[in-house]
Amino acid sequence: SFLEETQIISLSDNVLHLEVNNGNSFIKKVIDTDQSIIKDIIKNICKFEVTISVKVNKALDEKEEVSIENTKEENHPLLDDAINIFKGKIIS
Repeated sequence: SFLEETQIISLSDNVLHLEVNNGNSFIKKVIDTDQSIIKDIIKNICKFEVTISVKVNKALDEKEEVSIENTKEENHPLLDDAINIFKGKIIS
């Protein structure tokens, strides 16, 4: 479940504030899309309505993007294996 990747920050003025722990923006989009399901469950169990606010821990998200950008695919050992197996070459 995508909710396992979140942490409850607070519940105030009927606003449930969630934070995505691993900085994954995709999980935020999924939770934003499925908010009605979450709201209905909370209403049925807790007997009150909430608005859901989801934020992504940007520090983690930025670290993930930087590590991806710094990875050079041309020097990856699996790429060398694929070139050797298929007797190919890299075209830039």
